[in-house]
Amino acid sequence: LTIQQLTALAKYIHEINRHIGSAGRKLTLGLYIGKGYGEDRYYAPEQMIAECPECGRGPFKAHPVNGKYSPRCESCDKVLDYILLNDQGTQQFCPDIVVATPDKLVYELARDESSHVLIGAPMLVCGSCGRVSPRLGGRAACNECNAAMVEGRSDVRFVFLDEFTLLSGMPSSRLSHFIRLLRRLKQNYGLNDDIVFYLACATAARPDEFASRLVGVGKGDVIVLKEGDYFREGGRLWQRLVVLYPWDLSTLGSVSWGCLAVAGALGALTEKQREDYGKQLVYVQRRDDGHNLYQYIQRLGYEVGIDLGTPFFFHGDMAAGELAKEKADAQLAKRAVLIGTSTLGWGVHLPWLNVAHIWGAPNSTSEFFQVIGRVGREVARELEVPALVVLHLYPGNPRDVWLYDSFINWFEDPSFEPELVEPYNTSAVRSTCASITASLLISRLYTRYHNAYDPKSPRHRAQTIRRCLREELKGIAEEALEWVYLRGLEEAGGDPTGIKAGVFNAVADYI
Repeated sequence: LTIQQLTALAKYIHEINRHIGSAGRKLTLGLYIGKGYGEDRYYAPEQMIAECPECGRGPFKAHPVNGKYSPRCESCDKVLDYILLNDQGTQQFCPDIVVATPDKLVYELARDESSHVLIGAPMLVCGSCGRVSPRLGGRAACNECNAAMVEGRSDVRFVFLDEFTLLSGMPSSRLSHFIRLLRRLKQNYGLNDDIVFYLACATAARPDEFASRLVGVGKGDVIVLKEGDYFREGGRLWQRLVVLYPWDLSTLGSVSWGCLAVAGALGALTEKQREDYGKQLVYVQRRDDGHNLYQYIQRLGYEVGIDLGTPFFFHGDMAAGELAKEKADAQLAKRAVLIGTSTLGWGVHLPWLNVAHIWGAPNSTSEFFQVIGRVGREVARELEVPALVVLHLYPGNPRDVWLYDSFINWFEDPSFEPELVEPYNTSAVRSTCASITASLLISRLYTRYHNAYDPKSPRHRAQTIRRCLREELKGIAEEALEWVYLRGLEEAGGDPTGIKAGVFNAVADYI
């Protein structure tokens, strides 16, 4: 989603700045996200823009411009100097629009006071290079170019949240933390905290209630823009849906042969139809299923002599730069099979994607409708074609059997699952604390007591567990609470007895 929004904003701002020309100040765009675990060595934020707004291609290289890093297209040599690629540059130059993640915002605002210049702290702005710095010590000249500095400040007035129903559980707690930090800091710096929030999602059960609780406003202050009134054209056939229930094939075989059937039929279509149906999306719920399909479908296509095109596999363990490059290559391919987990299933837009295969019954109604929403999205065509969605169910799975028997009634009257949003989400803290306590206990047994832990002897095993509990339980409990952003049993807040009971219940369940 970050890659998609950054690419879309790069295009819009590019056009706006081109029309402004030299007549006024150009808009700027900054990236403010954290690095994934282990990404330090190959983190390349310039690869997070999937398409050049000037030539439509790419890829990009990082290009230094007046001490900041901007993307330069290797195809047309255009430097997008209005884009700041890293969080240091974004913090140094305070762009008009910031694409950010809640984790990064909460971490920096709580850790580093200099980051407050992004949301209203008084600052000094260089009149030559545009660098900003917190207003400390009455500095008169810029450290970099020695030009005079003038007072200024930024002011966050609009916050956009895409696919906001994904922000439940712990992510919603961090986002709620950011919203409260934002309001509190704006008040402290003497700014109006009247912020307009735009929340986007197509599968919210009670969007007004969800939005009210998430951003902390009354229900009367929430305006719901309904899909039928604003976003859909009447009378258009968007999708054709096929439900497969093959008795003689596994789900792997059913999805593979389904992809091969579509690819094999392309030869009988016109060139324009091949463009519409040349790329296929396969949605899998488990990464292992995606790995198996990625290997099996290529081998099967080679054996039967059907050209599937280029296979892609998108999953959450991919680095941001790698994910962006694969997405750009997939968009350029005329024939391809895109295998993806929820990385592609929620909110991501892939142009000219009109075929989707779904591996088994999804876990929720929202998940199913989000996935089928990836196809049939193009509306600016003279001759529009409906998308094809194939749901592959397996007779040996009870959930698949129920969905097959109840599909028409369920599909015609879907009810989306309500999402849980709490500012500090104590229920998530309790459940997480229990699982972490048990995990830490197991870890201690195998790392510190492995010589005495004999899985073949119940007596020795029980003695070792008792010794571990006697020597380690307090430390394990405190560490578990620290993992869920609390600091010790006595300082947990709320009802410490309930939290202690959760810890001991986790230990008892494990034993």
